[in-house]
Amino acid sequence: MPKIESQICSDFLKDYDTIIKVTEELNGELVPISELFDYVTGFSSANVKRYAKNEEGNLIPFIRPSKTQYTSIDAYVDPNEVDDNMIFPEGTLYVSTDGEGSHTYAYVSITPFVPNSNTVVLLPKRDMPTKEKLFYALAITKNRYRFSYGRKPKGERFFNINVPKYPPRYVNNCIF
Repeated sequence: MPKIESQICSDFLKDYDTIIKVTEELNGELVPISELFDYVTGFSSANVKRYAKNEEGNLIPFIRPSKTQYTSIDAYVDPNEVDDNMIFPEGTLYVSTDGEGSHTYAYVSITPFVPNSNTVVLLPKRDMPTKEKLFYALAITKNRYRFSYGRKPKGERFFNINVPKYPPRYVNNCIF
């Protein structure tokens, strides 16, 4: 990767606001999240049997809001006890929409999972490589400040966040 792209990747990780400013200056289009993604809201933990461990390796994570992806696994569920439309594959973008200080953190899943009711799954409306999903996960997380003091990232308030319609060209060359 050329040095300038390496620096830009590094700067992006530090300052998403710079990306927005450069996008606007270059007449890049900012669009609401709803223009890029459809969504599915998870379901209540009361609707599924949860297991503390995945001892036999046949269960999948039940995802909850969390400040880190590692701690977003609440429990494990049997995929045979969950509707197929609620099981999402590895590489899926999801966002915490509630939680004590853990709202609006976005991640790209590293394993198949089932989301709980305080998690929204974002399904791209166009083909989107993993690095683009990581870009949008970071873009969403960088907008956390909009949802403090009881303003949850749900509904219109969340889906009207403006993000670049396309990530900068160098994103697919970045090593995240």
